[in-house]
Amino acid sequence: MWLASLAFAQPVADVPAGARAVTVFVCDRECEPAWRAYSLWASANRLPLLDFDAVAVHLRDDRLERWNEAIVGLRDGRASNAEIEAAWRALAELPYTVPEDDLFRVVLGLASVVATDPDPRYADRDWPKVAAAVSRHRSYNLPEVPTDTLSRYLDVSARPPIAGHLNVAADAPGALVFVDGRPAGEAPVSLDVELGHHRITVERPGRRTAWAAWIDVTPDTRVVAEVAGDDSNAALERLLVAAMSGVAAPDAEVASLTDWARTESLEWVRFVQVGHEGGDELLRVDPADPAWRTRDLYLDVARGRLSDEGPGPNAMLAAADPERFRVGAGLGYLHLAPRDHVTVTLAATYRLGRVASAEARVGLAHSAQPYYLYDDWIDPQVYPFSIGLRAGEARGGPYAGADVLAVIPYALGVQGRVGWEFAPSLDWRVGLEGRGGLTDKGWLAGAEVTLVSRR
Repeated sequence: MWLASLAFAQPVADVPAGARAVTVFVCDRECEPAWRAYSLWASANRLPLLDFDAVAVHLRDDRLERWNEAIVGLRDGRASNAEIEAAWRALAELPYTVPEDDLFRVVLGLASVVATDPDPRYADRDWPKVAAAVSRHRSYNLPEVPTDTLSRYLDVSARPPIAGHLNVAADAPGALVFVDGRPAGEAPVSLDVELGHHRITVERPGRRTAWAAWIDVTPDTRVVAEVAGDDSNAALERLLVAAMSGVAAPDAEVASLTDWARTESLEWVRFVQVGHEGGDELLRVDPADPAWRTRDLYLDVARGRLSDEGPGPNAMLAAADPERFRVGAGLGYLHLAPRDHVTVTLAATYRLGRVASAEARVGLAHSAQPYYLYDDWIDPQVYPFSIGLRAGEARGGPYAGADVLAVIPYALGVQGRVGWEFAPSLDWRVGLEGRGGLTDKGWLAGAEVTLVSRR
């Protein structure tokens, strides 16, 4: 889509790991100037800005996700026959334009499946010949396929192509035509392509998916693509625009948005539309430029509710800044055989990704029974220090961790931790944790209540 191709400012393809809030740009007409203006402002304020395209794929269309998963093995040259078949099935139902190289890998991979399967499911076509047509008889940078398949492909590629003629029209103006992943111009187009099987896609601006079909091109093939109507993602974007004007969104649509936001560990989503009209809420990108008016709609993820009221601009900016570093304190109980302790702990966590974090802890453990550490050292206190990894969502919920542990100066060992964090506010987390482990002086077990400030 054209929005994703603009290299302006701070737009991102996905929700940044650790962000608790994000702004999503929605638009139903004349979007490019407004997108440029708002993305420049977003960059100046370090605000992650998503085009609605990035959200729509997750909301309504898991076909693209299945395709992306299926093509990984083919791109790496390690796909099994089952993975090649899965990629072909995903491609067959995919309403998007895919790059020529990916298309070629799937088709040539399918040729190897047909060549090696004694009862081929896809033997209705000469797939090396299709691969040659798709790749324009390319004979370099070939994927890894069985020798027989490769020889057959090279034999077909050495023959001169036989030209056919293709005419592609669309039922809406401005539609872009792609043949085998390569742009062919704006419909209607008339061009010569090789006879045989080709994947044709037609994209209309304002529509979130493409018209896609496999076509057998003959000496004179005519195709009319139906792209005039809105698809479900475009319809949802228009629904959000309407909700900004006070039209209540259906519960099913709000639930779909909420499910996506929870999956992304978000607490607030701000949908924004930018217009040219004057008003109280003005966005000035540059003093020499006209003022832009914004209309906002907020999704309260915890309540699953859309409203024109949100946490305010400062809170949104703070929550949109991805969490990296956090500090906290804990009060708990520790049994380090054979003694019981009351513990006080300080912790620092650095987020490595959406789920993984590195964590270091230092504390004081007080026992009613003293340690006879050395002849001249009798003390009821030891000092636990641990460093390790933790897995859990930034928004809270269950987590687990594993640490290397030193109880200074008494013992060395390892421990595992499991817990659950609650979110009473945007800035704080309260957690309950249990842990257990082994040291060179015996086993340990404990529990702790934690309070963490998110930074």
